[in-house]
Amino acid sequence: MIEKLILKIISLLVETLASVIPNADQNIKAGTLESTDSSNPPIIVLTPGSFILSQQPGEATSNEPRPEEFREKLPVSKQESLGPYILTKTPLPGSIQCKVLFKEGKVTEKQVVLQEKQDFTIDYGKKQCSFTYDISEADSLFFIYSFVSIFTLRNFQQELFIDVQAASISKIEQLTSLIAGCILTYHDQLIQAYNQDPTYKTQYNAGGIGTVHYLNQIQLLEGKIISTTSPKTSLKFIVSGQLKATREITEGFGLIEKVRLLGI
Repeated sequence: MIEKLILKIISLLVETLASVIPNADQNIKAGTLESTDSSNPPIIVLTPGSFILSQQPGEATSNEPRPEEFREKLPVSKQESLGPYILTKTPLPGSIQCKVLFKEGKVTEKQVVLQEKQDFTIDYGKKQCSFTYDISEADSLFFIYSFVSIFTLRNFQQELFIDVQAASISKIEQLTSLIAGCILTYHDQLIQAYNQDPTYKTQYNAGGIGTVHYLNQIQLLEGKIISTTSPKTSLKFIVSGQLKATREITEGFGLIEKVRLLGI
């Protein structure tokens, strides 16, 4: 559940502790101390622990399909700018909105809203979008549409262990204190990166099933000093969040376009 959070924390610790750990990029890593060459301490190792899932309060276990909004951004192809572009989900007919972004991220950025059938067409069977509007100079496409799915939310909690090994107790204390301070003071940035940064956002898709992980909190629970030939301490964190699971339904549903009253 938290593999990409571990990668983000490692990146943060490497940057923060570079002045107190030689070769920080090599000595701060994921894994276990047992699988790590500890002949050249200090070593910092991050390891995911066990996790549990629990049902959301009031969350039903029904498999009733429901419309759900979906957003996705695609880069404009420089070879085949008119497409077709493959969408992640099958849009409900009539629900799709498309914006084209020119000079994205610049002061002169321009957004153009396009209309289905007039500026682009959708092949709903193949989930493909093709354009008649000239987007050859654009940078990206932003789609908002609805699709039908069965989805559910579950809370999860997972343990995160950070083991620190060094040549002396005083060095271990220094590193343990700095690691705790780093994670606690960068808490919100770590959560935001996991939930929003494409590099660290955790989502998987296969065979019409999609899962997305969201984080709420990282808590420091305890630290334990282990007496071995090489001094070591272990920090234990609990990471809390939600797992959203979705199964796309591609047939038998559509948007209500008109409501006709009896007698009219």
